[in-house]
Amino acid sequence: VIYASPEVIPAKDTKNFACYTEDLSSPVKDMYASTEVDLKWSYYGAQDGALWNYPGFLWGRDTGDYGTYDPRKRPWYTMGSSGPKDVILVLDKSGSMGVRGRMENAKLAAQNVVDSLTSMDYLSVVSFSTIAESENTYLVPASASHRSSTKAAIGDIQNEGFTYYTRAMQKAFEITERSDDA
Repeated sequence: VIYASPEVIPAKDTKNFACYTEDLSSPVKDMYASTEVDLKWSYYGAQDGALWNYPGFLWGRDTGDYGTYDPRKRPWYTMGSSGPKDVILVLDKSGSMGVRGRMENAKLAAQNVVDSLTSMDYLSVVSFSTIAESENTYLVPASASHRSSTKAAIGDIQNEGFTYYTRAMQKAFEITERSDDA
């Protein structure tokens, strides 16, 4: 089954996706028919946001609601497309971030990055203004609970103070060095 949300990928690209995945069906069906392979599902997510899966079901068949499902945001896709990552998010929380929604946009972007991580990744956040601070002194495994608490902490950041990028970079490099030594 091919699924491509119209809100994620244009119809012409869905047709192209159907053409270049046409040859997947036969070998995958053969694998499922084989008694040697014990698979439940096969997924192929494309860079443009289309999804091929077998065995599949018709998304939105009864309701006509195809939603905004995007395989590029699923853990199986992000792990396969990028491998394990070490991420230090550096967030400016100085007073100027309170203008024109900058702080809210920065928080949303940072939370989206956290959402894209998996348990194979490592994460730390440095927020800065007049001082730079982090809840961790080294990179921490991005477990589901750590991702959840990090997103909440990002949401609680308040803008204040002056912008001292140098302190933020120093703190990020300290975290990197401690993580390398651990």
